[in-house]
Amino acid sequence: MLESNKSDKRPGQDLETCNHNQADSTTGPSQVNHEQVQELQELKRELDLLKLVLKSAYSHLPIVMTEVAIFRTFLAMREVEKLESNFGDLEVDIISLQEDFDSNRSLMRAHNRAIRKLLGPETDCLDKSYESPSEDETIQGSSSLSDDTNVLSQEMD
Repeated sequence: MLESNKSDKRPGQDLETCNHNQADSTTGPSQVNHEQVQELQELKRELDLLKLVLKSAYSHLPIVMTEVAIFRTFLAMREVEKLESNFGDLEVDIISLQEDFDSNRSLMRAHNRAIRKLLGPETDCLDKSYESPSEDETIQGSSSLSDDTNVLSQEMD
């Protein structure tokens, strides 16, 4: 008879009876253990999900990094275009200032010449920094400067 009872039992029935008997004898600890086991199983499921998410993210990382690099390159190109535009504007401003400076220097030379002609030998007090000919004038108009010098030297004699 004992053999027939053993064959009627399910394979996990002994474990269930053992757990049931433990629960009857000590009610507190088995409930805590059961709750802890459930909590650990939930944590394990969450950990497995996190592992899957990390694997997925890691597999997409090269694509994301490439997109970030492309975006940064695009931003850098826009910044370079802005700087080139500003540099072009500065070039125009510099050329304009150079032209203004050259015309002002020419005007000062003309004024100095006119004052020298009017005052005669007392022209030593004039600012002579404007009298050095620019490169353009030495090539183009060196004869007019030498004519003015000849006139001054004749007036001094």
